[in-house]
Amino acid sequence: MAARLILLFVMLAWPLSELGLLLVRRSSRRAGPRSWGREDRGSMLVVWLTAIGGSAGALLAQALLIPGGLVLPGPGRAGLAAALVVGGALLRWWAILTLGRLFTVDVAVQRAHRVVRSGPYQLVRHPAYSGLLCSLLGIGVALGSWQAPLLILSPALGGLLYRIVVEERALLRGLGDDYAAYRRTVRRILVPFLL
Repeated sequence: MAARLILLFVMLAWPLSELGLLLVRRSSRRAGPRSWGREDRGSMLVVWLTAIGGSAGALLAQALLIPGGLVLPGPGRAGLAAALVVGGALLRWWAILTLGRLFTVDVAVQRAHRVVRSGPYQLVRHPAYSGLLCSLLGIGVALGSWQAPLLILSPALGGLLYRIVVEERALLRGLGDDYAAYRRTVRRILVPFLL
């Protein structure tokens, strides 16, 4: 019962932490124009739509198409799901806090931009996106079927790959050789051994 309550709390708190990103975005806009190039190309919207759409699709499929439908996860699965969601959120926020003032929700190269090589960025080029995938995997595990993680992660991974292409092009244009050198030494890894 405790694991289920923790999972319920986590499933309610995680979207609120993601909404916190909008507050970070709003406060960075109030700080004044610090960017000289905004090149998002709708990639943030694509990420949000694919993450929310995949999750909603998995929830609907679970409820309507999979035998047994929506059932409460047992304590083991609830604990694993909660750990994945929390672990992903912590990785995501660690990455954002490591960037500090360089963080923006939409793709933008700032005047004082530099390549960050500390914290999670010394291991992975896009740790915030890895964290998002981990949290989404946790939601899939909570639903309990093997199909749910696939239905959630497939569109989200596609949306994130699009965003990464947009982001890396902007960073290469804005930071040049410094970012190119970073790309050669740090892998893009979103999913270990795959990307």
